[in-house]
Formats: sequence, structure tokens, C-alpha cells
Amino acid sequence: MRRRVRPSPRAGVLHGRRDRGGRRAGQAAGDGRVVTVEVHLVTPEREVWTGDVQMLVAHGTDGMVGILGGHAPLLVQLAIAPLRIQLEDGTWLVAVVDGGFLHVSSDEGVTRADVLASNAELADQIDVAAARARLEEAQARAAADDELAAAEVAKAEARIVVAG
Repeated sequence: MRRRVRPSPRAGVLHGRRDRGGRRAGQAAGDGRVVTVEVHLVTPEREVWTGDVQMLVAHGTDGMVGILGGHAPLLVQLAIAPLRIQLEDGTWLVAVVDGGFLHVSSDEGVTRADVLASNAELADQIDVAAARARLEEAQARAAADDELAAAEVAKAEARIVVAG
């Protein structure tokens, strides 16, 4: 009869690392703090929003991407779509971006996400009536085979969705 070797009591823990423990090991530090991401939402004209967040959810041209603390470095081309930001208190802040790039970097335990957009607005700054007027105008131009009108339709629709 062959005897089996018992697994090490530290099996499943990376070499040289301490087990973070708990179900939220990927999101929480070992001392119970939530690991945050430093987010900068900027356009060529201004800085729209900056702060520490729990999570950032963006729509890339190849699909959605979620960013948590400790994320690997990344560069994503953004689509015209909502940008969702989960604040440290768990509430959500929503903005709309008209394309651009999301750059994620991690250095010495600090994760930073820079959203570089050609235009961006927070949900509470969007003028819904103006967005609806732009949508109608862009749809009329799209019917006349204006190539740029499709992007304008997408921008107006995204603003209406984000503004609620």
C-alpha cells in the first residue's frame, strides 16, 4: 500500500507571499482596507474629475474592461460610451466619454488610471434637451449619408442614456 504525501499547509499561496485571506482577496488588502485606484478623467481643455475609487468600468472598442487596485499595466482605446466609477463609499459616478484612451499603470502598490478623452461630461452636467436636439439633427444628417453623422448620433445617444 502506497502512502500519499500530505499537501503543504501553505498550498495555494504564492511563494514568498502572505495569504490575504477572506473571500475578497483580490479587492481588499490584508488589513481590511479596500485597494483603490487613482483616476484622472481629462480632456484637452480641462480635468473633468479626479479621485480615488474602488473600481472603474470602461467600454473599449474591443469590449468592456474593469479596473481594480493592483491591475496590470494596460492601454485601451475607448468607445463612445458611459464610464462608470465606483467611489470609495460604494456609490457610482457616471460620465460619458467621446472616445479616447484609458491608460492604467501600477507603481509601488499604487494603481493609476488616466482616461484621456476628446470630450467628457459627468452625468449631472449633461443638458438633456440639448442632447436630444443634437440627436435629431445628427439622425437627419445620417439619413442624408453624412459619414460623420453616425458618430454624432452615438455621442448624443450616450449622453441621453447617461443623463437618465
